[in-house]
Amino acid sequence: MNKSAFHPIPSPAGDTYADIGAYFTLKSDRSNAPFGAHDRVILLTFDDNYVDQSINLILSILKYHPSGVSFVCLCPDLSPENQNAVLAVNCPVRLICYAHTPFIHTRKWPACSLFRLFSPWLLDSGIDRVLYLDADILCCGNIQALLDLKPAWLAMCNELSGNLSPEQQPTITKYLPTEIYCNSGVCVMNLDAFRREYSFGSFVELLLQHHEALQYPDQDFLNFFFRDKTTILNGLVYNFQPHEFWDSPHYPYILRISKLLHFSYAKPWSNKSELFLIQLYLKHSLYPPMIRKVKAVRWKNALHHHTITYLPRYFRLWRAGR
Repeated sequence: MNKSAFHPIPSPAGDTYADIGAYFTLKSDRSNAPFGAHDRVILLTFDDNYVDQSINLILSILKYHPSGVSFVCLCPDLSPENQNAVLAVNCPVRLICYAHTPFIHTRKWPACSLFRLFSPWLLDSGIDRVLYLDADILCCGNIQALLDLKPAWLAMCNELSGNLSPEQQPTITKYLPTEIYCNSGVCVMNLDAFRREYSFGSFVELLLQHHEALQYPDQDFLNFFFRDKTTILNGLVYNFQPHEFWDSPHYPYILRISKLLHFSYAKPWSNKSELFLIQLYLKHSLYPPMIRKVKAVRWKNALHHHTITYLPRYFRLWRAGR
């Protein structure tokens, strides 16, 4: 994308970013059941590529919370088939689809990754707080304490290993001298706090002032500008990324205490995933289409691992026997 893609796009009225309707057009707003008056709201954002993963996440949460939770899905315009699949889940789900005019470069990340940032203004004012979860997460325990939490602004988990790329280090040091960096895949948001302090326009302007320095546009932004407003949660319990510490003697203990597993690296449904991550994901999966997809990858990876490990040995034996 060329440099001009980073520049603000004036709204039709000439007031840059004043009108959220200039950049987000509501395409549909569908629900499968009314929300309970005291339900805790969980926010998901995904596109057509992550529908199965998102449904799998919802089912994993319902295993531990069969009632008292409702889901709001902020999405680009999903296919009718995928919309129906999401709304077929046996719990209250509200699916809101927006057509989005790109005005911020999200690099390799899908545009819907920014929907979470703009949720205070994309959702109606009756929703005052949400627990946001990335679609590559699975629930493996009771998270009621997280659902009941209402931070002053945000609550996120610290990155356990500080697994930041070398390109990020200068920026991280500049903005975060305390060296505390949070993963935003699990994020409790007090939406009313954002609405009181910012309009949509002023929030976007703040984002645009520094977004060229952001490698992870939404996560870096929340860390850099809302660090002093963030409540730090236990990353081992509420946002454990299981590729970390896998060779530690404490790994079995961490898995026992973890409530949310975040498969942020080497996705279990990809051909590059480690077999132990695939097995762990399958252990907590409940959605048959996702289970079939991951099992297919598991056998491909097993065959690949066997070939890489043993084919050179077979070749050496063949050469020796000639």
